[in-house]
Amino acid sequence: MGWVNKNQWTLASSGSDRRIGKIQNGAQGNRVNPTDYDAQFGHLPTLKVKLPNGAMAPTADVPNLSFTHAFFASGTPFPGARNKAWSKLVDHVRSGPASLGESVAESHKALGMVARRATQMYHAYSALRKGNFRAFLRELSIGPYRKHKNWIRSPINQASSLWLEYSFGWKPAVKDIYDAATTLSKPVPGGQYKGSGRETYASSSAMENSINRDGEKFSCQGVCFMGAFVTVDSPNAYLVQSMGLANPIQIAWNLLPMSFLADWVFDVNTFLGALTDFVGCTVQRPYTCYFARATVTRTWTYVSGSVIVPAVVSGPVTVMRRRTGLDFPYPNFSILTNIGQSLTRAANAVSLLGQILTK
Repeated sequence: MGWVNKNQWTLASSGSDRRIGKIQNGAQGNRVNPTDYDAQFGHLPTLKVKLPNGAMAPTADVPNLSFTHAFFASGTPFPGARNKAWSKLVDHVRSGPASLGESVAESHKALGMVARRATQMYHAYSALRKGNFRAFLRELSIGPYRKHKNWIRSPINQASSLWLEYSFGWKPAVKDIYDAATTLSKPVPGGQYKGSGRETYASSSAMENSINRDGEKFSCQGVCFMGAFVTVDSPNAYLVQSMGLANPIQIAWNLLPMSFLADWVFDVNTFLGALTDFVGCTVQRPYTCYFARATVTRTWTYVSGSVIVPAVVSGPVTVMRRRTGLDFPYPNFSILTNIGQSLTRAANAVSLLGQILTK
């Protein structure tokens, strides 16, 4: 995707000296389910250069071609921003959804219910096995049938038949255990989480031939957005990962002397952590979006014999690319972006540095 030449731009209006460009591929989406989408927008003046002999020089091609090509030709325009967006997304997920605490408390209640009801049924049947009919009734908080009204003790060999006969007494306990098990098996209600990162995005290109010399340059902030609907389906695994215990490779890396310096340069830690970042979670409707807005300047010099006519044209351009799925973080060379990935990383780096300096 990308403009090939100025003919893909149209005049803003009749008699206008400005051209506008707009290209969109894919659907913009419905704000719920992400879709693949590419877009380019540009607005710039048309260049008109008059030569010393009064003739008009050939119009220079519009700028922004190398800008859009560099953006869309790269699988990952801003690798540092991508890793930072991943880290922030994970930080938000690991800080815990509001429903997690409620779910854990509910799970504790459910476990307590299972334990109490199971213990109650155990004591009740044990009483029957020993012939203690009254203790059996007390455990289940029930009364005897009329034919057993005067029983204090029961025949030991009738324990099984009496247990079935008085099933109305222990069936509520079984139902409580079933309901508690259902509660324990339910996933924690999910939530929508997002993360973003920024990185300086700059380029300078130069082209030269026998007719003219061109140069194009820009500098801007590239932004990466990531998001997904995340559900905690295994609270225990989720808590283990939140405590940093689910990834032994990452633990080993953090224990290496000066490994945090390597992270500041190459960001190895985010790559290793990504192997287990979503342990205990189910990720739904994920997306990754790259966005940049820049003023692109093209310098152009018309050369014909001894005639040299310099010119400059510039205009704003916006580019965007969204893909379904989360772009996996890999080591990269975006040093300035890697230095400040997350609060967790900063805390780990300070801790490790303190250990090294105090040895």
